[in-house]
Amino acid sequence: MSMRAIVRRARRPLRATWPLGLLILAGLLIEAGFTAAVPLAFRALIDGVIEPRDTRLLTPILALLTVGMVITVLAGLLRDYAFARVSSAVLRDLRHQMFSHLLRTSPGGNAMSDGDVAARFSTDLASVEHALVAFIPWAGLPSLDALLSIVLLFVIEWRLALVALLVFPLSLAGPRVFAGRAAAAGYERKQDESRVLTTLHETMAARPAITAFGLEAHLSERFAGGLSQLLHSSTRTSFLSALVERSAGIGILTLHVIVLGAGTLMTLRGDITLGSLVSFQSLFLTLSWSLSYVAVFAPNAVLAAGAARRIEELFAQSGVTDSAQATELPRFSHLIQFQHVSFSHDGSRPTLADVSFDVRAGEFVAIVGRVGSGKSSLLKLLARFRDPDFGRIAIDGHDLRSVTQRSLRAQIGVVFQDAFLIDSSIRENIRLGKLDATDSEVEAAASLIGLHEQLEGLPRGYDTCIGPHGHQLSGGQRQLIAVARAILRDPPILVLDEPTSALDARAAAVVEMTLDLVTRGRTVLMVTHHLTSAQRADRVLVMREGRLDEYGTHDQLVERGGTYAELWSRRKGSAFSVS
Repeated sequence: MSMRAIVRRARRPLRATWPLGLLILAGLLIEAGFTAAVPLAFRALIDGVIEPRDTRLLTPILALLTVGMVITVLAGLLRDYAFARVSSAVLRDLRHQMFSHLLRTSPGGNAMSDGDVAARFSTDLASVEHALVAFIPWAGLPSLDALLSIVLLFVIEWRLALVALLVFPLSLAGPRVFAGRAAAAGYERKQDESRVLTTLHETMAARPAITAFGLEAHLSERFAGGLSQLLHSSTRTSFLSALVERSAGIGILTLHVIVLGAGTLMTLRGDITLGSLVSFQSLFLTLSWSLSYVAVFAPNAVLAAGAARRIEELFAQSGVTDSAQATELPRFSHLIQFQHVSFSHDGSRPTLADVSFDVRAGEFVAIVGRVGSGKSSLLKLLARFRDPDFGRIAIDGHDLRSVTQRSLRAQIGVVFQDAFLIDSSIRENIRLGKLDATDSEVEAAASLIGLHEQLEGLPRGYDTCIGPHGHQLSGGQRQLIAVARAILRDPPILVLDEPTSALDARAAAVVEMTLDLVTRGRTVLMVTHHLTSAQRADRVLVMREGRLDEYGTHDQLVERGGTYAELWSRRKGSAFSVS
C-alpha cells in the first residue's frame, strides 16, 4: 500500500512527461516482440530450412532477424534515455513534496528526530530510487516478455502450454509465503538504519559536550549496540528476500523439467514437430528467465516497500494549515488576546492550561517563570507554529485560525535563543527577514542596531561568508544579525524568546542595549530569565506549571510577595531557578 501511495504521488511528473511514457511503452513492445520472435525463427529454420535442407528461406529469415536486432537496439537506447528522464523527474518531485511537507509541519510538533528525517531523505529515498531504476530491466520488460511468451506458447502448442499453466501457480507459492515477512523485515531494517543515523547526527551535534564529559566510550558502546541490531535486521531481511527469490527459482526449475518431459513425449508420438518443440522450449526458457528476473527484483521491491512506508510516515506528520476561508490579517493596531488557551505537546500532559491575558499595541510584556512553565509555548502559539487545543488567540479581534499564516507572520519579527543562520554572506542572512529588501535596506537595519561599523570593518564587509551555522562569528554577532533580520521586516510585533540566554555577560549586555533601542514603539513579547530585562517591561506575566500565576508591573509583583518576588530575591543565584 505504501508503494501505491508513492505511485499516486508520482502522478504529476508522470502526466508532465507522458510523451516520454509513450516512447518507453513503444520501446518495451519492440524489445519484447523481438525476444518473442527469435524462438519462432527457430521453428522456421528447423522445419523450413534444416530438416528439408532447403536454403531459400535462410537469407530472408536472417535478414529479418538482423533488421529486427538493429531496431531493437535503437529502441532500447531511446527507451533507456526516456526512462532515465521520467524516473529522475519522479524522484525530484517526490523529494520536493517531502521537503515542502516538512516545511509545513509545525516546528517542534514533528515527532521525528532530525536524524530520522535525514534517513528518509537519504537511505529510504535511495531504496525507492534503486527499485525505480531497476524496475524496467528487472520487472517491467521481463513481465511483458513473460506475457507474450505465454500467448505464443498457446499458439505453438496449446496442450503443452496448458500443462505449463496448470503447474505454473505452484512456482508462486513460495514467494507468496515469504514476501510479506520479507517486507516487514525490510521495514524494521529501515527503522534500525534510521536509529543508527540519528545517533550519528546527535553525536556530531554534541561533540563539545561529549569531549567535556568524557562520553566517548559510552557513545561508542551505544553506537555499537545500534549496529548490532542493524546487523540482526539486515541478516533477516536479506535471508527472507533470498527465500523469495530462491523459492521462485525452485518452482521455475520444477516446471521446466515437467514441460521438457511432456514436450519430448509429444514429439516422439508425432503430436508436434521438432521445430515446434525447440521453439516452444526456447519460449519457455524466455518465460523462465523473465520470471527469474522478476524474482531477483523482489528483494529490491521488498526494501523499497519498507522505505516507502517510512516516507509515508513523514507525510503523515501533521502541520498547521490555512482554512479554506482564511483571510488576510490587517496590520496590527490595537490588541492581542489570549482567551482561555489550553495546549499540550503530546496530547496527554498539559503544557498550558486556561491562560488568558491581553497585550495592548505598543506594550512591552515580559514573560518569566521556571523551566517547563509554558513560557515559550505562548510565543509559539502566537506565531501559530501550533494551534491551541482549547481557547482562542486573536489579533484585533481576528482569530489566528481564520487568517492566513503568511499575513500573520509578515507582522511578526522573531528572535530566538539560537540564531538561525545559513551558510552564506552576512547580507543574505539579514535579508532572510525580507527577501526583496535592497542592499541599502539591509544596511539601514544593521545601522539601526549599531552593527554597520562592525561589518564594514570585516575584510569583505556585508559579503563575508559566515560558514555553517555562523560558526565564524561570535555568539553576540550571530544574535545581532538575527535582531537586524527581525527589524528589517519592520514588524508591528516583536517576539523575543530568551535572546540573550546563550551569551556571555558582555555580549548579552550589548544585545539587550540593542533590543532596548529597536523595541521602542513596537509591541514586544519577550520570554526571559534575566529579571533585569523584566524590570524594564510595562507588564510582567509570571507562568507556573502551565498557568498564568500572576501579572503586573515589576514593582507591583515584588510588593505582592508571590512567585515573582521569590524569583527576584534569587536573581543573583543560578539561572535555572528562573529560566
